[in-house]
Amino acid sequence: MLKITKIVVLMLFFSAITGCNKGADTVTDENKEAGHAGHAGEAADIGAQCIVVDEASRKAMGLELKAAGYRTMENILEVTGEIAKDTERIFHVVPKTAGEVTEVKAAYGDVVKEGDVLAVLKTLDAAVELLSPAGGMITGATVKQGQHADEVTSLFTISDLSVISANFDIYEKDMGKIRTGYRIKVRSVAYPEKVFSGKIVFISPRVDEASRTIKIRAEIDNTAYLLKFSMYVTAKIITGEGQYLAIPSNALQKVKDKQIVFVPEGEKEFEAREITAGFEDNGYTQVLKGLKPGEKVAVKGSFLLKSELLKSEMGEGCAD
Repeated sequence: MLKITKIVVLMLFFSAITGCNKGADTVTDENKEAGHAGHAGEAADIGAQCIVVDEASRKAMGLELKAAGYRTMENILEVTGEIAKDTERIFHVVPKTAGEVTEVKAAYGDVVKEGDVLAVLKTLDAAVELLSPAGGMITGATVKQGQHADEVTSLFTISDLSVISANFDIYEKDMGKIRTGYRIKVRSVAYPEKVFSGKIVFISPRVDEASRTIKIRAEIDNTAYLLKFSMYVTAKIITGEGQYLAIPSNALQKVKDKQIVFVPEGEKEFEAREITAGFEDNGYTQVLKGLKPGEKVAVKGSFLLKSELLKSEMGEGCAD
């Protein structure tokens, strides 16, 4: 019964909508100079076409409007890469005095803080605590209770992974978009809801001849020690940030390679207006041309308006 009700509502909705065209689809000299010659009368030439929707139909489709406005947005470049296979922040723990290991208090894989007791040694004079010189993860341990420790052999290796390196490939064509110091946001399939922040610290001077890509390296905040060596990651490099005129991305509809939005004109009409769209960020798309701040566009229900627009262009339900 519910499906039948929905079908009836949609049938009433479409029967109450008509399409109109406020101007002829002709090609002017200005169009030709802009490279649009030969497209007269095609559906892609949106012109000043509009859709007429009565109040009942608007309610049936749940039409929602939102105004174009300025918002803080980030222009991004998406890349893929992997966490480095090692780190340069490594500390080797060597006893200052030889002695017998009487107690081992840390093991491989443990995360320790600076000053934590790793082991206890019995020397000729007293018991000596072997302390961690830095915070990090124990990535090497060659110590056992009862063994003799000297002043040259490392008993523990500690790697500071709170900041970890990651390598990415960017295409040659994108090289001009990035700089060292640019912020980067990293994700891993292991933690899909987690975003790891970092910055670009190195851009290779060499282009790979086979792939035409350039290697870049970023340092990533890994305070929780979640990212692991050689882990595959994706990232977004922030190439620009500021206040941009934007609309919700779901307001945009594509018709014959043109980006259009539906702008209300009066109480019943919606103009199908072509705009020039820029980058997308967090569900919003930058508007480069075609809308002014404060102008409203159809968001929810815009796809149904597009469907009716295409139908009217084929000669079905067109207004005289």
